[in-house]
Amino acid sequence: MRASVLLLTPAVLLASACQEPSRPPPQAPAAPQPTVPAAAPTPYVPDPRFAKEAPAQPDAAGAPTPNDAAHLFQKNGCSACHGVGAPFHDKLAAARGKPVEQVAQWIRTPRAFKPTTLMPTYANQINEAQARALATWVKAGNPGDDK
Repeated sequence: MRASVLLLTPAVLLASACQEPSRPPPQAPAAPQPTVPAAAPTPYVPDPRFAKEAPAQPDAAGAPTPNDAAHLFQKNGCSACHGVGAPFHDKLAAARGKPVEQVAQWIRTPRAFKPTTLMPTYANQINEAQARALATWVKAGNPGDDK
């Protein structure tokens, strides 16, 4: 029997080395994922455990009382900027010459009046009746009389 000898020439070796490896068949694109609508932002609700005093109760008709306004002034941090000796206490004197409704609107949405103001909005923390009570309280000379 005769033995066969396979001679590999450089051209045969080069041709076998240059062949592309087999690729898997292309896959269909993945089905689009359903989008979940974003949840509405949760309004800020102060934690009553950190209140400095018990919450004030509205009068029998449900309208905030002057005590409510003083409580709101403390609870919402107004005193930090507008309390006696605070950096913006003098701004209250200018507010006293304006109508109650305008001051109440400023309290809730100050940037609607002056976009560059440093005062934050309180539209989510203070309702319109509370803002009117605060405005009336401020116009009456509170906190402290700086006239």
